[in-house]
Amino acid sequence: MKKLDKQQLMILLLGIILSVGFGIFRYVPIVRQKYAIQKQMKQQNQVIDEICSISILIPELKERKNQLEKQLLPFEQKVPQGRNLATLWRQVAEVMNKCGLTDQLVQPGVEIKSEQLCSIPLTIECKGSLQQIFFFFQSLQEINRLIRIEQVTLDRGTDLNSGVKLKTQASVYYQPDESEHG
Repeated sequence: MKKLDKQQLMILLLGIILSVGFGIFRYVPIVRQKYAIQKQMKQQNQVIDEICSISILIPELKERKNQLEKQLLPFEQKVPQGRNLATLWRQVAEVMNKCGLTDQLVQPGVEIKSEQLCSIPLTIECKGSLQQIFFFFQSLQEINRLIRIEQVTLDRGTDLNSGVKLKTQASVYYQPDESEHG
């Protein structure tokens, strides 16, 4: 075997150092980057698979949305935008008059407000026969406004011929005007 002289040894050592330097400063970061990209691609593929599996449900969800909108339509018609109390008072008075009730009183309470639905408690009082009062409650259902009857008190009084005095607690609902929130 031939002995290497000093110059050849330096060239060999310099070649080894360049190879190691290339490996450390170029190859290792590229390998790390490759693994990071592969990991990111794997995560993206999982997200894509999840999106594909969820996107299959889109037609079904659209159909369900349409069904819910159809169910919501009567609610929106019975729960108007804004209070419209004058219209409500007129409608309740017309129903009471149509039913032949006397000693009529419709008194609002303190409003309960929220961003999506507001409520006004009502005290309704009147006098009439049981048949007239029953007809009154049936007629309230026909008003284009959601009125929830919460408490009903019927008082016959001492005079059996004078009829029944009705006192009821109810709530009427409305959607707040957009101008109130904006």
